[in-house]
Amino acid sequence: MIRTPAVSRSGRVRVGLRALAGFFVAVVLAGAMAAWLYASESGLRALAGAARVFSGGAIHAEGASGSLRGPLGFAALRLDFAKAHVELKGVALEWRAPALAAGKLEIARLRADSVDVRLDDAPGSSSAPALPESLRPPFTFELTTVEVGALTVRRATQANATESSPLFALADGKLSASFDGERFAVRELAADLPQGRAEARGELGAARPFALTLDAALTAKDKYAVAGV
Repeated sequence: MIRTPAVSRSGRVRVGLRALAGFFVAVVLAGAMAAWLYASESGLRALAGAARVFSGGAIHAEGASGSLRGPLGFAALRLDFAKAHVELKGVALEWRAPALAAGKLEIARLRADSVDVRLDDAPGSSSAPALPESLRPPFTFELTTVEVGALTVRRATQANATESSPLFALADGKLSASFDGERFAVRELAADLPQGRAEARGELGAARPFALTLDAALTAKDKYAVAGV
């Protein structure tokens, strides 16, 4: 029978101290990495690059500035979905990132100079889409100010995906809204449409029957107003 030499008490202590030191170093390095990603511009650019890789190119950001802590911005941001492609330019964000730990999204200001949405052509459906049981997002939110300089929605042609015809357009869009877990409250929703300046505010329940209250108006370009709901 082969006997293994017994490990002395001092040897066990040294092994334990090395393991503890290694754990401490790993925690420090992880904390330093997290701080770098959260509070530096290079960390933000690294996160943007990682998002592009892990999304398979569906998320593509250019000209990142600031830090994840905020404020931050992108010269251009492209999001590719199954049936829609969204390109935002001149994006700026001011938010309270720590609020996410409490399950709340708090945005002080979000602005995009332009938003271009391209919808892929798809066969029409003969049946109306079914209403969901709930519209609740996974978190509450507070959007103090959201601004869009110009929004254009286009439909791509089947002959050439780069060509599209305008479906909808607005300018100088503004939104201020919140969600408390039970209802969506829109304090301000306004935009310049081809017909004039549209403004609305109201509330929408997050669950069926989706109780709605709405106050809206359109100030036409020739200076007369059309009252809304």
